Amino acid sequence: MRQRRADAPCRDCEHAVGGRLLPVNVAAAGLWLQVQGQWRVGFAGPTGLDWPAVESIARLLRVPVGPRLWQQIHALEREELAIIMERREEK
Repeated sequence: MRQRRADAPCRDCEHAVGGRLLPVNVAAAGLWLQVQGQWRVGFAGPTGLDWPAVESIARLLRVPVGPRLWQQIHALEREELAIIMERREEK
């Protein structure tokens, strides 16, 4: 499991209040945690989430899926891939 970055600005994030998620982000954060085993991986490492698997997990957990949730998960995916690329370049 990936460890949280030491420099993660959670307390200063515009999407959190007092270090807590805004209610509008709770469903996306919960689903994000549940789909961490659903990455597609190539020779260079993770390439993105397996979206049919993400949809299946959301259905199984009865998480209402709509455009906003998908946009939030895509944003988290892009950020995670950027972090992975940064770490790869540091090596």
